[in-house]
This record gives sequence, C-alpha cells and structure tokens, in this order.
Amino acid sequence: MSEPCILEVLHSLDYGGAEVLAVRLAQRFSIKYPVAIALIDGRGPLEKHLDTQRIRTCVIGRKPGLDWGCVFRLRRMLMERMPAVIIAHQYTPFFYCSVARSLVKHFPIIYVEHGRFYPDHKKLRRFLFNRFLLRKNDVIVAVGHAVKRALVEKEGFPARRVSVIYNGVDSRRFDSCFAKRNDYRRLLGAMPDDVIVAHVARFDPLKDHLTAVKAMQDLRNSAIKLVLVGDGPTRTEVEATVRDMKLGDSVQVLGYREDIPEILMASDIFLLTSLNEGIPVTIIEAMMAGLPVVATEVGGVSEIVVNGETGLLVPPGNPDAIAKALRQLATDVDLRIRLGRAGRQRAEILFSEDRMFAEYDAIVSRFITPNAQ
Repeated sequence: MSEPCILEVLHSLDYGGAEVLAVRLAQRFSIKYPVAIALIDGRGPLEKHLDTQRIRTCVIGRKPGLDWGCVFRLRRMLMERMPAVIIAHQYTPFFYCSVARSLVKHFPIIYVEHGRFYPDHKKLRRFLFNRFLLRKNDVIVAVGHAVKRALVEKEGFPARRVSVIYNGVDSRRFDSCFAKRNDYRRLLGAMPDDVIVAHVARFDPLKDHLTAVKAMQDLRNSAIKLVLVGDGPTRTEVEATVRDMKLGDSVQVLGYREDIPEILMASDIFLLTSLNEGIPVTIIEAMMAGLPVVATEVGGVSEIVVNGETGLLVPPGNPDAIAKALRQLATDVDLRIRLGRAGRQRAEILFSEDRMFAEYDAIVSRFITPNAQ
C-alpha cells in the first residue's frame, strides 16, 4: 500500500463525539485515499471499527504538560509518512502538529475544533501565538457557529479563516432498528407504560450526570425511567449517588454500549445535561431516532434543538427545570410525537453524514486528488 495521503491526528479512540466523527471521516476517506490515524494519548474501543487493511493507526504518546518528546516523535512520523494533508481534531493535536511540521516542511493542516472550555479572559500573547501557528494554506473548521465565535473571540483566530461544518449522522443506522423496539424495551426492564429517557454521554464532569440524577428525585414515583449510557471517570460517583438517593428503580447505568441506535429507538425522550458543548453528535443521533430532546442550553446545542419545535431547552445545572421538562413530555404523547417528527426532519436536512462528508471532502480536495495514491 502507498504512503498515506491523509493523516488524522487526535487524542485517542475512546468513545466521544470528536472521536466518532474522526472515525467516520477515516472510514469514508479511505474509500478514496490512503488514510492513517495518529493518537497522541492512546488507543480506545473505537479502533475496532476501523479496517486496519486500509486505515493504519499508531500511538505517538504524550506526557502531561508540554511534551517535546511528543513533538519530535510526531515530526519523525511526518518525515516517514509525508502526508498530503493533516486533519487535527481539537486544539492540542493541532498545536503539536503545527510545531512538529515547522521542524520538517510545510504540511497543510485542517484544524477541526469540536468545542471545549475556553479562557475566561482574552490574552494577547495567546492571540499572537495562535496566529503564529497558522500557515497560509491551513484551514480551520468549527463544528458550529458558537464554536466559531469562541475561536475568534477567545483564541484570536481570524474569522475569515474559520469555516463551519455541522456534525452529521447516517440516518440509515436507525431505520432498521424500530422493529427491535419492543425487544429492547424488555431488555431495559421497561413496563408497557414506562417512559424511557435516554442520556448518552461520556461520564465526565462537563456532562453533569449528577444533575440528571437529581432531577429524578422529583420523578421517582412516576413512570419516567432514566437510562444512562456511557463510561468515563465520573461513572463511579454517579452510581454511588444513585444508590445513596435510593433511585435504583428509576435510574439505570448501562455503561459503554455499541448498540446506541437500538437503545435510542427503544426510548421515548432524549436528555443531555452538559455544562458545555460544541455540536453534540448524541443529540443528532436522538433526533435521527425521532426522539424529542431535553437539553441544557449551552454552546451550540441551540443550533441543533429548536426550543418548543424539536425539543425543550433548560438552563444548565438546574434539576428542577429538567424534571419539569421531562414531566411535560412524559404526560403529553402528542407533544412527544410532534417534536420527535420535527427533530427527525431537521436532522435529515441539516445534520446528515453525506452533507458533512461532502463539505470535508471539498476542503481535502484542495490538497489531494483521488489518483494521487
């Protein structure tokens, strides 16, 4: 096989929105071009979804803090692979790629920012440094307009250099799952009248699972049942809180799952309680599954969910508001159906995977053509 034409660089292949997007781009680009993935922190469960005959992966390795060893290992990789273009997901991979390529030759970078916490105060030194990292042919992609504003206002990147490409989801993954709805509801232990609320997110402080659990205190005697799907550092704390609040009959922690489409199709409402977000893939997946969404109004969430039309938006960290929104949807079947249908239509128009890939492919084609293999 020829040397890779596209090199994707990201933190790891642990389950998360940025990682899922990187894998889907690699899968689709590998049909046209040779592709490799470099992981600066480590591997993860998403690696098993890659065709290793077409997509090669390697771990660069990074120590806490500024790791010059990581820079030189990445530099050596660039010299060996000579990619036509680098796609760096998130700021840290972009930083290391920018420094490493300055020690070799010019490799164009497509920097994809998925959303994160940004500095509270603008710092001139950071503004100047970020503009120093950027080269003439580099492209910055923000996954939403809120993310673009943060890159411009908090990080000092020129607005004219930042394009917006919304995350996308393949609706076909959900179309065949509805027939399994009753089977999956039984697997979840749901009674016929139960209203299943799915919360799919990595267990991380930013996802604020504890607020979701606290909201269930007011709903413990109702038909509403919360299913938490995911894994991560705060899972143990959340499970302990569920036990301490004696909410075992109302809240299930399923852990990491591969069958997200089936779980969503078996559910009635989708919930996300994040403190900060870019354009969360899990909300788009829920809308593709035809679910009404209850979500915190942070980051780019309001670019996906139209309050009162495709879901209900609530303030972050407010369990009372979440409980009220869940109760409203649980007791109004017609409202659930109306919001869910509208959400599916909106997702198919704005957040399809085909549209997303076409926009990334248009950028990549500036640097590489299909026969350059």
